[in-house]
Amino acid sequence: MNTKVIDLNVRRKIVMENYRKCDIYNDTLKSENSDYLHSNTCADAFYINIKINNERIESTHLNHNGCAIFKASSCMYLSMIQKMTISELKIFNDNYKQLISGKKYDEKLMKDLYVFDNVKEHLNRITCASLISEYIDNFLEINNDDLNG
Repeated sequence: MNTKVIDLNVRRKIVMENYRKCDIYNDTLKSENSDYLHSNTCADAFYINIKINNERIESTHLNHNGCAIFKASSCMYLSMIQKMTISELKIFNDNYKQLISGKKYDEKLMKDLYVFDNVKEHLNRITCASLISEYIDNFLEINNDDLNG
């Protein structure tokens, strides 16, 4: 079996594992205790809660519905940013956007998120994988004053 087929199988396995089971999933998240975001092009949507303490991400929780790319990328992303500082989150988010747009990114930082580096080849999937980074951009902008003292 050639390595490209093996890599595609590994990628598929990582996506499906995170699609089926998300360690930060919390079905009690609703509009009164979280933020809500939905795609303008499909049914992908989530309620999300990020708790920050002393400019460090204390916890992340997610209640999401949508396709495998959306659910897996959101879950993996939010799981990885726990305990990051706000500065680290900004760098992480920039790298993630580079990754999904097919540009150079820090492979060590992105870890298993590399499985989404080919979504640019499937134009309808870019939105699915980028919804989480759009949320983070908005979150950082809205909370800028609070996060910077």
